[in-house]
Amino acid sequence: MALVVPAIKQIVEAKVLAAYQREFGSLQGDNPEAVQSWQKQAKIAADIAQAIIEAILTQAEVAPGIPVTTAGSPAAQSGATVAPGKII
Repeated sequence: MALVVPAIKQIVEAKVLAAYQREFGSLQGDNPEAVQSWQKQAKIAADIAQAIIEAILTQAEVAPGIPVTTAGSPAAQSGATVAPGKII
């Protein structure tokens, strides 16, 4: 399954904002600046997560030798990867 970076970024932003609201919501009162600050911090965290994921997708390799199995004749049903792969 491929990593969908925009979806992951959106999830991270929502989770960080929810954590701020859960932990500090009672302190907020009628302070809209607090909510704006949390939203900015959630966006920053999501941007960092996106950068990390994109770095992994472009730079990481999967080592050869991963066992695989397939359908087919008995001789073709098992083996291992022979070359490095990419994370998708």
